[in-house]
Amino acid sequence: MAEILIHEIDNQYLSKVSEESGLLSFFSGRTLLYVTEAINLKHKLKALWLIKDEDLTVGELFNNSNKLEIKETKSALSALLQVKTILEKEKPEYYRSLNFWKDYVYLAINPAEFPFVKISEYTEEEWFYIGPFRSRFFLVDIMELMSKLLKIPFCETQTSPCEKMDDGRCRGWCLLIKSELDKEAEENSGQTQLQKLDALLKEAFVHPDNGLLELVQNEKEKYDRDLEFSKAELLKPEIELLKRYKDWLIFLYKIKNLNYVTDTISVKNGQIVRYKDDGKEHLCPYIKIDYRPNELLAVNKNLVDEARILYQERV
Repeated sequence: MAEILIHEIDNQYLSKVSEESGLLSFFSGRTLLYVTEAINLKHKLKALWLIKDEDLTVGELFNNSNKLEIKETKSALSALLQVKTILEKEKPEYYRSLNFWKDYVYLAINPAEFPFVKISEYTEEEWFYIGPFRSRFFLVDIMELMSKLLKIPFCETQTSPCEKMDDGRCRGWCLLIKSELDKEAEENSGQTQLQKLDALLKEAFVHPDNGLLELVQNEKEKYDRDLEFSKAELLKPEIELLKRYKDWLIFLYKIKNLNYVTDTISVKNGQIVRYKDDGKEHLCPYIKIDYRPNELLAVNKNLVDEARILYQERV
């Protein structure tokens, strides 16, 4: 276990922090103010450090703490279980106020309502929800990339149509859908615009094996073969984005049905219901949630971080 005085933390120190999984514990004297598990200690601490001047609560935590303990663990699951055990005994002042999952967001799609694709903090409307995602910026990048690849809506303004239709980046779905809804297209008239947009949105955002990743990878390989390395280099961020989105989408498909039992842990539908730590057995409440059909790929925000660790233990 490593210890450091809070005022001694700087960029040089952060560069040397372990990238293993573990626990971060903030203290004021002997009083524990905040504890959290970390899949990557360096990334977690750096993220907290970088937002302390913007987030008032994180800033308070750093100002009111005088010592940080960094403890490596053999796995992220081990770190998670240790945090659970600590929280059974102690109620750190900042633990509830620093639940970062409150800022997670969902991707919402609806081919019949403008703007057709949007970022949502909740899942209360009749849209189809995917998520949550930890980063709003990641979702914006994904929405922009999907729009580029398939010419599906990525409406950044509340006005329609916008300049994207004029320069060919969008088919003008806002006008096509409005026209179709106004005239109620006749039956048997072939695939409607609503159906076309619905299919495109699902191809882009709902199906992990939609072929888009392979499409961009093949394009990059073609540029590499033609020695157009600068063009190939531009596709690397797109490939990384698509990989990350596909991985998270597969996780969302599987996590609600993740069930297993080991000597250490029992998991029910992606939630820990029993575990052993230091030889002692602990029981955890199971939260039963009745998800609606449009929440097939939506998980409660407060469950997703634990679920991700459990999922990564099994893949």
